[in-house]
Amino acid sequence: MIQKAIDRITEQQKGLSEADTVFGVGEQLKDICRESAEIAELVFQDLENPEMSIKKAEAKIHAKADELDKNKALEKVANLEKQLRMQNPDAMEFKRLFEQLQGNIVNTFKALSKVRESDPELAVKFENAMQVLLKTHIKEI
Repeated sequence: MIQKAIDRITEQQKGLSEADTVFGVGEQLKDICRESAEIAELVFQDLENPEMSIKKAEAKIHAKADELDKNKALEKVANLEKQLRMQNPDAMEFKRLFEQLQGNIVNTFKALSKVRESDPELAVKFENAMQVLLKTHIKEI
């Protein structure tokens, strides 16, 4: 079966230059077929279908690669736009303060945890104070 699949691929490569990407796809399929008879059987069956020629496979691979390249380009543009926005002095100050706030919140909860262990009654008062503070500021957002 391996040889039948390779022969089928070779038939579809006739008339193609070795530099042709379709020819290259055929060579890759041959390598894949050599891995096992089961794989070769699947490739052979696929190549029996006119919609599954190596030329059509190459076109699908090419289209997918173009799509991935386009997605990478769009992602890069988005990242550059984000970096540009973050160059705004107000945004930079917000980011600095936000990171500082995150650290303070983590440290505050660690300290509260220690207070819970040493003085649970006092910890409840601190928790209530934090809830009032957070509720007040959430309304401002």
